[in-house]
Amino acid sequence: MIALRLDNHGQVCDGPPEKDDWVHWFLLGRIPRYLGNQMALIDAGDYDGDGRSELLFWFSGYDRDGYVLMSEGFVRRASFLWNYH
Repeated sequence: MIALRLDNHGQVCDGPPEKDDWVHWFLLGRIPRYLGNQMALIDAGDYDGDGRSELLFWFSGYDRDGYVLMSEGFVRRASFLWNYH
C-alpha cells in the first residue's frame, strides 16, 4: 500500500484543501487498485478474526468527517461519516 500527494509549493490557499493537496491511497499488487482519498491511516489489524488484515482510516473532507474500514481483501468498505452543517 502506498499514499501519494502532489506537492504544490506555490499555492497558499486558506480554504478547504484542493484536490491536488489530497492524499491518494493505492494498494499495490499484480493489478494496482485505488482505495480513495482524503483519508489518513489509523491502524491495520485483523478486527474480524478471519486471518486477514483490515484497514481503518480517518476520513476528513469539507463539512464531513468520520471513519472508513476496508475489509475482505480491501474490496469491502464500511463508512461512518457525519456532517457539521
